Amino acid sequence: MRNITSSICILALLFLFNSMATYAQSVDLVDSNDPSKWEGLVVVNSEVKHSKENSFELYGKYPTELITKDMIAVDMDKAYTLSAWLRTLDSALPACGNIGLRMYDKDKREIKIANVDAFANTESRLVGDVVQGAKEFLIEKNPLYLEIKTVSIAFNAKDDYSDLPNFDISPRVSKVVDLGENYKVILSSPMPKSYKAGTKIRLHRPWGAPLYWIRMGWYPPEWTHVTNTMKSEAVYGAPIDKFWHGTKYVRVFVWFGNWNLKPKDGAKLLVSDIDLIQED
Repeated sequence: MRNITSSICILALLFLFNSMATYAQSVDLVDSNDPSKWEGLVVVNSEVKHSKENSFELYGKYPTELITKDMIAVDMDKAYTLSAWLRTLDSALPACGNIGLRMYDKDKREIKIANVDAFANTESRLVGDVVQGAKEFLIEKNPLYLEIKTVSIAFNAKDDYSDLPNFDISPRVSKVVDLGENYKVILSSPMPKSYKAGTKIRLHRPWGAPLYWIRMGWYPPEWTHVTNTMKSEAVYGAPIDKFWHGTKYVRVFVWFGNWNLKPKDGAKLLVSDIDLIQED
């Protein structure tokens, strides 16, 4: 009987330890109950909330921002789920907004769309030197430069995308002209830096925005759940299900309004129960 009792106790302890280990695999990396952990427009509403102690109340003009104060380290071998509840405070004054992540590299430089959103097979090279202040330069021919519109050019590009996030980005391209032997690139504004002839280049999308479209648009006057899971690192591009290339840290943010959707004066957006859950 004593051996049976001992075996039962051991099994119970093993079950308890396994349960504790499973529970420990998930951790919430943000605290939406403590306003001191956030910056931007940190207005607390302790009356209208979802399930935690309070909600944050956003209003004003786009893009009024609420953002975690500290950068949060992320591990590419783990999955992360961003979750929040949002609603319009007053049905007579609809509110809209965006929720997303600002991502940062190992040096804590912010990674924006232009730094990672490359167009495949658009590699070329500079025919001559490009000097700081120039608005035109020559490149080797690649027909995609005549086909793809609304771009910038990334310098010091590499075939395997290991240059990403690339911070050697030109101003937006205005026009590409076929000169026969080479192409001439005409920029919308002067080059901020100089580059040598032969430097490898690639086309990128030109936008200087973070990942803002995990959820965007108008919200009803009832609580709406937003959730998005990200795991591993994208080779290139700006997806919502993978971290952008080179990401080591993130900050969670919410914007009030959208660039093309303008709430009326007095509209308020409530955000509650913001979580960033790290899972194995």
